[in-house]
Amino acid sequence: MFFQPIDRKQRLHNFHQQRLENNHVAAISEYAKQEAIKNGMKPEQIIAIPIRLAKIKQFQLEKTIEQEGRNPFLLYPANLWPHKNHELLLTAWAMARQQGLSKRLNLICTGEGGGRRKWLEELTRELQLEDCVSFTGFVSEQEINEFYMQTIGVIFPSLYEGFGMPIVEAMQRGIPLACSNNTACQEISGGASFLFDPRCPQQLAEALIKLSSNKQLRENQRQLGLKRSERYQDLDIMVNDYWKLFQEALR
Repeated sequence: MFFQPIDRKQRLHNFHQQRLENNHVAAISEYAKQEAIKNGMKPEQIIAIPIRLAKIKQFQLEKTIEQEGRNPFLLYPANLWPHKNHELLLTAWAMARQQGLSKRLNLICTGEGGGRRKWLEELTRELQLEDCVSFTGFVSEQEINEFYMQTIGVIFPSLYEGFGMPIVEAMQRGIPLACSNNTACQEISGGASFLFDPRCPQQLAEALIKLSSNKQLRENQRQLGLKRSERYQDLDIMVNDYWKLFQEALR
């Protein structure tokens, strides 16, 4: 398991406390709702209200795929927590390089993770990937938007997500996406991504090659992602859903 026993115990305690103290609960995805029901919450007690993001302005959608003098790269926008699965991503990247992944292709991993960054950089060197993999640490909103504008694709091999915000961020920017087929990831991406088992390095290696090497497939995924992201772009719907829930709770 990727959560420590003490963390799991505290999470479960908090969940049951909220289950008993609240008549109405909002879940951020259908997956999260069903998991809550499996753990004892009454179906009539909980409603799924997906997260919605503001629409991206048109100028932000203009992408520069390759800047002069810079190799193409895939982006993994996630903190370096164990369940984000960076170890398997690095392993799959090394495998993919032996199976035809371009040596010019780079991987950029954003986010913090305490002491895990040092460990992941050591693993990168052990796998002889230091020439193509970089860990940026925390990045500003402007910096992450620049990465989004420049990347040829987003890779998201997380082992667990209640929603998966980067999935929506990628789709609404027209960025081709490959993500895990588990928890909420498949639900949120809704057929607009290359799916793989995040516990299978070979499947991930194949997804890396497919995502990076086939421009037509990337264009197809880009169009599917833009269409799929429309369901997560109307903030008014989310506000109204919460307003209705609050009104119901006050009755």
